[in-house]
Amino acid sequence: MHEVWPIKLGTKDKTLKGLAVFLLGIFFLGFNIGTGSVTAMAKAGASYGTFLLWTTVASCLIIGVLPLTSSRD
Repeated sequence: MHEVWPIKLGTKDKTLKGLAVFLLGIFFLGFNIGTGSVTAMAKAGASYGTFLLWTTVASCLIIGVLPLTSSRD
């Protein structure tokens, strides 16, 4: 029987796998939060640095709580 594990990945394979996971995460972030929100947050971050980081934390908390409260009976 052919043994599958352990598979030894080269540097190129590791880089491509990491990039694929990162890009998939960016896709789901844009899909769930909205590309307009992601763009606005990126632009604010580029303009103001970490000064407005608290607004991102607050919006993530609100986005997390909102579906929970709206789905209750």
